Amino acid sequence: LSRLPLRGWLSADSLISLGTLVGGFLSARLCMDSADAMRVVSAHLPAGIHPLLFWVRVSLALLPALILFGVAGLCCCGGALCAGILTLRGLCDGAALGALVLAGRSPIPFLLRTALLLILRLALSLWCRATAGNISDPALQHPSGVRGLSPLMQRHLAGLLASAAAGAAVCGLYTALV
Repeated sequence: LSRLPLRGWLSADSLISLGTLVGGFLSARLCMDSADAMRVVSAHLPAGIHPLLFWVRVSLALLPALILFGVAGLCCCGGALCAGILTLRGLCDGAALGALVLAGRSPIPFLLRTALLLILRLALSLWCRATAGNISDPALQHPSGVRGLSPLMQRHLAGLLASAAAGAAVCGLYTALV
């Protein structure tokens, strides 16, 4: 890990995430009226739904990005894929934040969720970039004739599972606050 440009990646990923978060917020503020924002927010909030089902619904929304991060750690163009995931999630979270503000709802629980998930996504992006950078390292692969997942892939899957558990915990906190 010491030979990888982690600070450069972290800076670029942070700028991408924050820039697209602001862009999504501004686009929602400019393109939505308050009636549309109220419909979007009321469809999201857990009115009449059991908190456990709301937590499952919010947690499952993290799954597509997690799968794409998993793929990003397996290919040579993982950095571009990580940047694309961060861009998409930043735009979505920014637009949701803009809708909350337009609807007149308190954005504090969503801001906390967004900040914690942003930290998690940045860490996962660095993890996947480092994994993709080490994919051809023979020290992290099985010798020929040995079957099963290589130590690198075992570590990659463990990181993905840990981030999925952390994301589910953040969604649990968000569910409790909402």
